[in-house]
Amino acid sequence: MKKIYMLACGVLVAAAGFAQSSQQNFPQMKKFTRDQITPIIAPRGEISVADIMRVDLLSEDFQGTSGNALPTDWATNQVMSNPDGSQSGAMIDAYIVGDASDANSGGYWPVPDLPGNKFAQANDDGDPCDCDMGSAILTAPTLDFTDVVNAALSFDIFHDQGFGGGDAAVEVSLDGG
Repeated sequence: MKKIYMLACGVLVAAAGFAQSSQQNFPQMKKFTRDQITPIIAPRGEISVADIMRVDLLSEDFQGTSGNALPTDWATNQVMSNPDGSQSGAMIDAYIVGDASDANSGGYWPVPDLPGNKFAQANDDGDPCDCDMGSAILTAPTLDFTDVVNAALSFDIFHDQGFGGGDAAVEVSLDGG
C-alpha cells in the first residue's frame, strides 16, 4: 500500500511540475486599453441592395408629424403619469414624437442625434410623463408580406440602460395583431 501512495504522490508532483513549466512557455496576454477596443455600438451601415430588388413596404422617419403625436397609422400603449407631476396621474401615450432636446428634457437621456431631427421616443423622465414605462410598446401599421421574398427590417434605435432601464425588443406578429 505504501508503494501505491508513493506512486500517486510522484504522479501528482510530476503533473504539477509539468503544468507550471508549460505555463511559463506561453507569451504574456496583451491587455487592451479602452481606446483600442471597438465601440459597443458600431456605426450604422446600410446593406447595399440593387434598387430593382428593393421594395419598401413601410418607410417612416417621423419628420412629417405635427406636435408630439405619432403618425395616424402607428399606435402605442398608455402609461400612468406621476400622480404628483403635471399630468396628475393621468393615462398618457408611452411613445411621442420629439427630437434630441425633447428626449433629454429630464436630464437623463442625452440621445446622440441632431437637434430638430424627429423620432419616436418613450422617455420615462421627461415631460409629460415622469412615469414607469416597464412595457412601453410602439406598434407599426399592419403589413402584408404575402408576395415578399427575403424580407428585411431596418431601423435605428438608441436604448440607454445606464439608469436601470429594461431590454428593448422587436416583436413580430404573424396573425395580424
